[in-house]
Amino acid sequence: MSLLKKSYYKYMLAKIAQACMFTILLTKIKKPIDGKSPDTDGENSMTKLMHMLVPLFAVFLLTACTSLVDKGNKLFESGQYSDAASFYERALAEDPDNVEAKLGLNRARFMIIDRGLIEVRLMRLSEHYTAAAEKLEQILRNQRQWNLELDSAITMTQAEETQYAIAWLLQEAAILAQDSVYPDKFRWLNYHYRQLIVNGRLQGKLQQYHETVWQNGQIKCQALVKQVEGQRFFLRDFTYQYCKAWDKQVSLHTDPYDKSRYTRLNTSPVIQIRGTSDEHRNTIVNQTEKLKDLFRQSPWFSTQGDETLQVQSSASVFYEHWAYQETRRAPYIVDKTETKRDANGQQQSQTTEVQREHSYYAIVHREQLKLSMEYTTTIQQEKITRNMAPVKNNTSEEHAENFPAANLKPTKAKLLNIREFLDQEISGLNDRYLAALDSVWQSIYCPQAANDSSGERILRCAKVNPDDIGVTHWFSQKFGLNRQQFIELYGIQ
Repeated sequence: MSLLKKSYYKYMLAKIAQACMFTILLTKIKKPIDGKSPDTDGENSMTKLMHMLVPLFAVFLLTACTSLVDKGNKLFESGQYSDAASFYERALAEDPDNVEAKLGLNRARFMIIDRGLIEVRLMRLSEHYTAAAEKLEQILRNQRQWNLELDSAITMTQAEETQYAIAWLLQEAAILAQDSVYPDKFRWLNYHYRQLIVNGRLQGKLQQYHETVWQNGQIKCQALVKQVEGQRFFLRDFTYQYCKAWDKQVSLHTDPYDKSRYTRLNTSPVIQIRGTSDEHRNTIVNQTEKLKDLFRQSPWFSTQGDETLQVQSSASVFYEHWAYQETRRAPYIVDKTETKRDANGQQQSQTTEVQREHSYYAIVHREQLKLSMEYTTTIQQEKITRNMAPVKNNTSEEHAENFPAANLKPTKAKLLNIREFLDQEISGLNDRYLAALDSVWQSIYCPQAANDSSGERILRCAKVNPDDIGVTHWFSQKFGLNRQQFIELYGIQ
């Protein structure tokens, strides 16, 4: 028997022992009623229920993690290796010592790589070299992350496909290095296939193109620099970061102030409070202060903005709370024993269950909370208003009764959490207001973005609508990459 199988059997025996110990402990629990021990002739209903649940709970303990493993095993058997790996990972998240899950995960990952290499070969044979290289790159990253040791057959297949991919990669690098229009595509090739480059030890061979590519990149940087002027603040920031990525220090000049943006947002809410405390007034003030902080993440904000954006805001809170007493009745059961003589004159005892009611007083609480709030502002000659008027009703009760026979114990009323309600509702209003600002920004800069050769409108539009067709076309035409590739490569938003 292998060491791994022995470990698995020890693990399962430990789990069974834990379940058995838990079962024994539960069977010894007996809950007294009214301070008395249960009758020796029978057990109370709670104890009987516990006896019924003990074996079920023990089974649950044994199968909680193994059910995930079982699902993983079924998926593995049907060839769904990625899905199977997901279930094994979930099982290990619940129990890191689950040996069967570890074995299953390794098997699944092994098959993911094996099947992946088959796909790489089929792609290559179909002359889909780019797709084959991308698939192989992902396989190599996974293998490194998972720390798997492959068998000789898979290792040979991987080595063979790596050689084909390296040949393709070197050929692509030679072509892209001479492309003076799109030097970024060469850098993307280096970045995107970094694991393949490391495995193929290609760093030295690719280094020969560094000077040519960097010269082309700096030329492209200078072309952007010439476009930076006046109110092109987004292009200025973009160009500075782009040139820095090509080791080029540049001097950029724009106007002193951005006339389209604001240095801050100002809101001084007019607040009316009725039926509650000033603590909740402070909650409203704090939320409007958060709106100011959130505004700093908006495209409308700039430290070089020309003025302050004024927001008229008002809020009113109305809270009512009624409390009154009501009688409640709770049913409970008692045993009644009667003694009678039978036909032979012998005394016979008979016990029956009798239902009774226990009366007690409860305090009923009824609450109503009304919040009315509005933001109004004018930005770029467009008026924006966002408001809300939610109403929250709540009924709860409390009592001090302690009568176990009727399953009664003292309870407290669950009153409204006014602060939590205000925080949640005003936070939602803040989000809707900022979304409205983004909508105005999009309507100004996105429709004509494609006609702006400098890229200023493109970069402004991309702040709220990165999937705009004009944005997509500009990055592709300007750099030969899509926007997501560009951001991943340079970290420039």
